[in-house]
Amino acid sequence: MDRKEQIVSAAIDRLFVVGFEGFRLGDVAKDVGINNATLIHHYPSKVALVRAVVERVTQRFEAVADATNTDGTPSIKLARHMRSSVELMRTSPEMFVVLNEIMVRSRRDAEISQLVAVPLLAWKQHIVSLLLAAGDASTGAARTKAEGLAAACMSQLLGLGLLANATGNTDAPVEPFQTAIDVWAIAAQASLAAATNPGGDGEIHGDSKQLATQ
Repeated sequence: MDRKEQIVSAAIDRLFVVGFEGFRLGDVAKDVGINNATLIHHYPSKVALVRAVVERVTQRFEAVADATNTDGTPSIKLARHMRSSVELMRTSPEMFVVLNEIMVRSRRDAEISQLVAVPLLAWKQHIVSLLLAAGDASTGAARTKAEGLAAACMSQLLGLGLLANATGNTDAPVEPFQTAIDVWAIAAQASLAAATNPGGDGEIHGDSKQLATQ
């Protein structure tokens, strides 16, 4: 790992432990074992370092997206994405906590807000693409519903990450999460079906059995 990568890793660890309000470049330099001048040579400001942190977190989420962007019904694809996110939450809890820390700060800092806006939008659009079948992509009602469901999905995953860390329960069995995810994913597709086909029954048939094997 090169020096810049070491600095970013240390910054993530520091944000995970002390939060954004306690985040200091000098502490990151000490954690890496370098002086302040060396850190500033690579990252001249806190915003520059936070930008690198956001890029690292984004890469981890993109890896999850790429791994789950495969065939299946909308509910299966959404459940697969959420399960993989829960697994990331278990193996790398700092990613969710750090992202939430930066998001909270973004409400009071325009520069930070700009940093997180793009990856969050990309994540939302990825979930929208999982929910929308090719034929529904141009349907206004379907897209509006899918965007709302995507935002709700993101909120649920970010909230689960915070809750697991707040209770120190990141190693809890994942089965309860998976059961909740299956129910949520099927309900999401049913809601989407109702928006695209108001005359239908809004039910999704067969997915509950398929989800268990995905």
